[in-house]
Amino acid sequence: MRSFARSLWRHLALPRAARQARASDRQGLAGLDPGAEVACAAVLDWLHQAQDSMAIGGISAGFSLIDGWAAPDAVATAAALPVLAGDPDRIGQATAWLRATQQEGGSFPIPGSEHSKIPTLTRILSGMIEAQQVFGGFDDVIGPLASFLVAGQGDDGDWGSGSSAGVALDTYTAWALMDADRVLPDAGFGDAGLRGAVRILQRIRRNGWIVNCSYEGEPTPSSFSLGSVLHGKIGAYRHTGDIRFLDTALLTGWSLVAARRADGALPGRMDSHWAATVPWTSLTGNAQIAICWLQLFQETSEPEFLEAAKATNAFLRRSLSMTGEAAEVGAVRASFPINRGDKPYTYSALAGLLTLKSLKLESAVDAQQISRLVEAR
Repeated sequence: MRSFARSLWRHLALPRAARQARASDRQGLAGLDPGAEVACAAVLDWLHQAQDSMAIGGISAGFSLIDGWAAPDAVATAAALPVLAGDPDRIGQATAWLRATQQEGGSFPIPGSEHSKIPTLTRILSGMIEAQQVFGGFDDVIGPLASFLVAGQGDDGDWGSGSSAGVALDTYTAWALMDADRVLPDAGFGDAGLRGAVRILQRIRRNGWIVNCSYEGEPTPSSFSLGSVLHGKIGAYRHTGDIRFLDTALLTGWSLVAARRADGALPGRMDSHWAATVPWTSLTGNAQIAICWLQLFQETSEPEFLEAAKATNAFLRRSLSMTGEAAEVGAVRASFPINRGDKPYTYSALAGLLTLKSLKLESAVDAQQISRLVEAR
């Protein structure tokens, strides 16, 4: 009785918007799929709000139904640069904020231990490289940041600092350094990346499970962590042509296809048998893995990867908030239902950016398929 009373009190203490979102999610996903075009436009509008809310150029990490807009976030801002292409004012503001935020030595101010910062810094580097490939002009940010990551690499190729927790996530860092080598080919980034990437080959089990893929303190890996490592393996294959990276990526990719729920989403956390350990789903993880499935389809033409990505993207579209307060329309939840997961009652900028990227990649893959059919006639 006391437990029920405490639960009721916590619920009633929530802001009205949080109570409404929780009640809505308890009824399940909306039946209406707005379609890729409408969904992408809505997410982009929300990301514009996330930038405007800060008034200093950086993009907010997200919007909490309890605490409001979060502080500007270097990961979200870097990842958003390619999305903002065609809007010089927004690009200029975001770029100026990133340059002002970057520290001497190339790093960015991120809380946590030196090791725990690595995946976050890698996301920033990845976003800046993608922006460089779209419209150039970021060598001065990419070079120092990539050099900072190389300086933190151990003699064994890892960034684990002697800790086993999360070392598989170094694969994403290794791939990002390989990508940085395309931008600055004479800085040794590619060699450092390859040295780190080959380590993942020792951490894949026969069922595709990735050993040491959770952060310190996490009970089991999140779908986002698993997807990040998978993305790194695919990137390493595309950079090197080494079939071992593709083989291990396929092992993990197939196991993730089998791990999907009936609604097309993936569990928010999984154990080494690919079984769900939590009842919620991470939309950030779903979008990251859908991107990987689409990339694997591009490499193999296996239809199951395309079907899985389409089903997960449909889930992401249906989960979009299309009504409510301005800060909710076009927003992507960090998790579904919104009151669960690592960031309850939060709409995430990174989840929105990855969803946008996944939906656009699906459209590009569909266009490629149509083009091939036409050419075959």
